Amino acid sequence: MEAEITHHSDQIVVVKVPNKPSTEKSVDVYLKRKDREVSKSPVKFTYEEIILLGSLDIQSVFIDGVAVRNNDYINKALTSAVVYIDFTNSSAPSSGNAAVSVNGTALNVSFSAPVTVNNKLISTANITGTALSQFSNALVVGQNNISIAALSNNGEKTITNNYILNVASEDDELKLLPLPDGNLLLNYPNPFNPNGGQTTDIAFVLNKDGILDIYIYDIKGALIYKREINAHTGYNTYTWNGISDFGDTSGTGTYFYRMVDQIETRVLGTAKLTIINK
Repeated sequence: MEAEITHHSDQIVVVKVPNKPSTEKSVDVYLKRKDREVSKSPVKFTYEEIILLGSLDIQSVFIDGVAVRNNDYINKALTSAVVYIDFTNSSAPSSGNAAVSVNGTALNVSFSAPVTVNNKLISTANITGTALSQFSNALVVGQNNISIAALSNNGEKTITNNYILNVASEDDELKLLPLPDGNLLLNYPNPFNPNGGQTTDIAFVLNKDGILDIYIYDIKGALIYKREINAHTGYNTYTWNGISDFGDTSGTGTYFYRMVDQIETRVLGTAKLTIINK
């Protein structure tokens, strides 16, 4: 089975999984950006992570506009929260048989009438107003248990899912968290072709809001680019077009980039990227 789902804003995840879950613990996920080629190398996801991405008819949860996975970090002061439940081939849930709770506190939410999206029947709960305040107030520093349960109106399908979402304290040290492939930093496409108008997106996840500096060096160690990034808790991307601070298009070769905590001038992570101009 191959499915395309939207994840992390405009990133499209092409998921190839068996029709029925086998004994394998992980599956191949090929990442693709809009109007760009699919990555040649797959990233391994567990079935549980695929479920959280929404490709196996379970929920997707977006906090402050970003899709979250189990063990992600979020802010305690939420600005938005949305839960999507796929009830394809079954009646959609109503407010009487769908529930979201945070650390045991039930939120006052209801699910919308179903809407067909990409051939799937999706019900949505936009957590706003009092329910959003309930959500924020129920969060504690450290681990938080988020539970989602829903029963279709005709009783055909019951869905339950539990998340651990973390909230960092103000005293916690700013740090990068592993991406799904295990790296702290990852850029795509890599290599990329600035001469052809391509850019590359550098992805990273933070445990809390912070101000970072990104430094890019050529193979000889010369600094060619530096910028400030106002980054937020969770998943972030930074786009580089291959143009140096000297106004030149960077040449074909290997480059190294570094993320630094601006406040503490501490290196959080380093990775490399490749440019192939055509």
